[in-house]
Amino acid sequence: MATRTMLFLLLLVQYVFASNSSEVPLEQYFKSDLRFPNIPVGLTRDGMYYVNATLGTPGQWQQLGLGLAQPYVWVVSGDADSQCNRLDSGCLSGPLYYPQESRTSSTGGDKYSINFIDGISLNGTRYMDVMRLMNVSSSLNVSGVDSGVSFRNHTLTVQNLSFFNADYSSGYLYGSLGLGGTLNSDTELEGDFINHSFFFLDALKEARLINSSSYSLWLGSQKRNGFADTSDANEAGYLIFGAVDPNLVEGEFRKFDMIPYIHPQTGKVAYGYPVVPMGPIYITSSSGRSLNVTTDGFSAPVLLDPSFALSYLPTKAIIQIAIQIAAVYVESLDLWLVSCDVASSGATVDFSFGDLTIKVPLSDLLASTHDQSTNTTLHFNTGQEACVLQLYPNTFTGYNVLGQAFMKNAYLAVDLEGKGVAMGQAANFKSGERKEIITRQASIVTFTDSLNKTSVATFSTVPSSMTSGYIPYATYESDSAYDSMQLYPSKVGSRITSIPGQIAGTVYPGGVIAGDGRSFYDTSRTTTKLQTSTQFDSFSLSGTLGWNDSLASTSSTSRRNTAQHTSPAWLVSLLGPACVLLGSMVI
Repeated sequence: MATRTMLFLLLLVQYVFASNSSEVPLEQYFKSDLRFPNIPVGLTRDGMYYVNATLGTPGQWQQLGLGLAQPYVWVVSGDADSQCNRLDSGCLSGPLYYPQESRTSSTGGDKYSINFIDGISLNGTRYMDVMRLMNVSSSLNVSGVDSGVSFRNHTLTVQNLSFFNADYSSGYLYGSLGLGGTLNSDTELEGDFINHSFFFLDALKEARLINSSSYSLWLGSQKRNGFADTSDANEAGYLIFGAVDPNLVEGEFRKFDMIPYIHPQTGKVAYGYPVVPMGPIYITSSSGRSLNVTTDGFSAPVLLDPSFALSYLPTKAIIQIAIQIAAVYVESLDLWLVSCDVASSGATVDFSFGDLTIKVPLSDLLASTHDQSTNTTLHFNTGQEACVLQLYPNTFTGYNVLGQAFMKNAYLAVDLEGKGVAMGQAANFKSGERKEIITRQASIVTFTDSLNKTSVATFSTVPSSMTSGYIPYATYESDSAYDSMQLYPSKVGSRITSIPGQIAGTVYPGGVIAGDGRSFYDTSRTTTKLQTSTQFDSFSLSGTLGWNDSLASTSSTSRRNTAQHTSPAWLVSLLGPACVLLGSMVI
């Protein structure tokens, strides 16, 4: 009887999905009858992922960055603007918050200095006001009298949200929607005045919109590369509160225990951030051949955070990647530059996490050197346009960080209460593009119960709720080697060091890049080869591209040209508000 019932259900599922196999726009899919609140994530021209919100009454428009490593909501203060910081001023377009313009604002009065673990620091005053998230989709209409949370007409309202109004912040021109766990820092904010009103996800849980303080994040619809397009993207992805949507992941979906962050001064432990164990890193050619740019036993904690425009990795790994793609390091800019032609090679940089691998196209790790003010770009003396390799040594941050290029290729789920993080390769939909999404749901999926670690078969691939300690559809990644792993920031350095002379370059007048006055490209070869190393001699990203050639033979002790070079507009943009400003890093 059970067998016949199972067969009937299988046939029924196949019939239903076969009869609904017409293409469905992505935005319609997300605005369908979903129980769990989800909100579009935008991407500004200068590279910040954000959600649309308003603060106060009347609502003051805000673009709030995604604060995965920040526990609190905070905004940039407009207190000093006497013309706008008054009732009925009409200054509602943001990005500043004017407390006197709001009829519902109240303040705690005291000022606080806060250092977040992602390096952002701020000085601000504690406020309470009404916050509304815009363009939210959910099938529920909720009006929580006791909780002060309501959802109607695609607007999620939190009546009494506590946040910080910052009159100083390092590295950001916009505020932030804090999605991280509690903060342990040298200023010890977790005192008597910190309650659930400061934690946005806790407010949603109390209103029973979600079952636990949790979220998942998908940025896979961002179709521009860092060097190809600088237009705003209104729907670069989606933030889903309290649930996992398995249609947004390709292949394996793995759960890891959160790695604790250890404060370097106080020694206090903080959980609640997407810090996971990262294994070996590979560079893979279009033909599928891979090379490990770390070591076989490499393992280290890494923070996953889209507020970082760049990714920060071990210096030796970056050098090996640079060798394979014929990049050069320009000391006067403190950047790696490479021919933009490598974007079409089909190569990927692959990050391993136990049995899981997340592939990041090399094109996603490149940024343009185009200067809009002069309409010029840096270029090699072969005439090839230069792009920036968006990898920096982890000595700048004190720990490893995988930023925007990685996050656009990963689907992330974070269970703050259960101290768990799950991720997989992001499904590559395009926002506004018509896809046969419904037919994807007809397959039978096997997933592992993260609590009991037992396999369960299911026909459903619809969004499912996270609960404390449980991330649906995720297979638990267990390794005793991770048990003692901690993210303990090291001393922050100031500059890239130990760069071999063979891969150092100089920018000359006119934006021409060369090393010791000659090209680093030998177009008679089709493999990348460092003269002093044989480890990667036979590796080739592509057998047909002239850019992918060996470096010219130079002495490893050759002197680098250290001529001064003024930072152009493209460099300021690259290290803009979406990136932690290195000079103001506070650990």
